[in-house]
Amino acid sequence: MNERTGTNCDLDEAQRLGFLARLSLLEPSGDSVLDEVARLASIVCATPAAAVVLVGATRVNVIGSSGLSLRVVPREELDARETLLHERPRTLESVEASGLRSVCPLLRQLPEWDFYSSAPVKGPEGQVLGALVVLDREARSLTEQAATGLEVLANLAFSRLESYPRSLTREALLRQEEKLAATGRMAARVAHEINNPLAGIKNAFLLLKDAIPADHKYAHYVPRVQKEIERIAGIMRQMLDLYQPDKEQDRPFPVEYTLREIVSFVEPAAQERDVRLELDIASADGQARLPDSSFRQIMYNLVQNAIDASPKGATVTIHVRVEGDVLKCRVTDQGVGISPDAKEYMFEPFFSTKVDRPGMGLGLGLPVSKGLAEGLGGSLEFESGAGAGTVFTVTLPLKRPA
Repeated sequence: MNERTGTNCDLDEAQRLGFLARLSLLEPSGDSVLDEVARLASIVCATPAAAVVLVGATRVNVIGSSGLSLRVVPREELDARETLLHERPRTLESVEASGLRSVCPLLRQLPEWDFYSSAPVKGPEGQVLGALVVLDREARSLTEQAATGLEVLANLAFSRLESYPRSLTREALLRQEEKLAATGRMAARVAHEINNPLAGIKNAFLLLKDAIPADHKYAHYVPRVQKEIERIAGIMRQMLDLYQPDKEQDRPFPVEYTLREIVSFVEPAAQERDVRLELDIASADGQARLPDSSFRQIMYNLVQNAIDASPKGATVTIHVRVEGDVLKCRVTDQGVGISPDAKEYMFEPFFSTKVDRPGMGLGLGLPVSKGLAEGLGGSLEFESGAGAGTVFTVTLPLKRPA
């Protein structure tokens, strides 16, 4: 019996492990999306390391990490409830001073880290599955704003876990949608808070980089730092686009010219993967009156996804037609297709079929694109068969309904 909560610990543990088993989360495996969540936690909390961990009966699985190489840690019958399975956020400004290193499987494996803070990753019934953890080598404190951001990202981590293919009842789906909406609102607030200092960092860096001579011994770090700043800014933009779409004004733009610009923009990525882009726009020489940047983002996301899904030597086809007052764009790849189990989750935030390919994003491109298309009075659909490639079709009015 748990004296603090009045619940049966053995029953709680059985329910917790049962939920992990139903989602096939007890086997050790990395997840590139959760790696990105851990990286964001590291940025928000200004720590050199972070991890998303799930606690099984005999081991702790590190399923997302930044700054750590651990994947599996033996639990060794330790009581992890004071740390990894704590029901509330927990901060140990000094692990050594707290005396809790001996009961935490993760901290026992990392004796060089002295600062620890975690937010619980909870299941739909409130069962603690694990934690989102940030670590630092020196004793320190955590600001209230950073602690709030850590909790938000822990909720995002569970949203990612819930997106793993499985069977859900209608009631469970409704609960998931409600939780995702609430998490989204919090995520948008955190994205706004990160954007403010990030803009300052970006502007300061632009001033500093011109002052670094090309022959300086650290000059080669300049483009790397700039690339990482842009990548973080891109993640923040995606989070804001998903939960707080821009209210951009409609304006006329030439369809063919805009599509050719988009293709030229992604051409380097296609060449790097040895993928050929084929643009068919024979009957799309008119104008559309829509938010230009929204259209560009939809098409960029679809074409980039098609490139990512394509094997070496394949062709991605962008087929565009104007039919009456409707613009139809089909993006076809020659990849392996989408499995039947994954199809119903393709437009869910944080669901990605690229979990085995690090650095491929957070699984926000398709839900952002679908939301933008529907906001313009259109639709985004796809057809796919295992081993037969995938076709995404976006249908938009040439002029948004009043």
